[in-house]
Amino acid sequence: MNTKDAIRLTLIDLMDEKNVSGKELAEAVGVSKQAVSSWRTGKGSIDINNVPAICEFFGITFDEFFGNVDTEQSASGLTPDEQQLIELYRSTTEFGQHSIMTLAAQLAEAAPRPKPGDFPHLFLSDEMSDEEVDERVAAYEAALEEWTKTRREGSSE
Repeated sequence: MNTKDAIRLTLIDLMDEKNVSGKELAEAVGVSKQAVSSWRTGKGSIDINNVPAICEFFGITFDEFFGNVDTEQSASGLTPDEQQLIELYRSTTEFGQHSIMTLAAQLAEAAPRPKPGDFPHLFLSDEMSDEEVDERVAAYEAALEEWTKTRREGSSE
């Protein structure tokens, strides 16, 4: 598959995933609806000057748009497992969707609290003083507490 076809398929996938019409994309990018249609059919090519607006509209990076992403993730940033969950959710009844959301909320609440050692981005090392380690762990715990508080407030609305 050539690059033009790969970009065309990425655009089609993004529009389908986000349920975006050609008119909506055209208005966001500042081109005609016919231009978007020609991109989708392969009769026209996307002007490189339009790519930043397309990426911004879909909330993706240039790398994602051009297919330079981890093969475990789609252009939307979802893993295959996440995509499968969304497909299952969309394919079920309203009652089934409610059941899925209820179960997901229960599982999230039951998940074990993360420990500082679970997050390598804390960069704790043997060379650090006890005070430095304590500061990083305290900052992590404060951020986690704030996140938990925000999550609780969001779920009670």
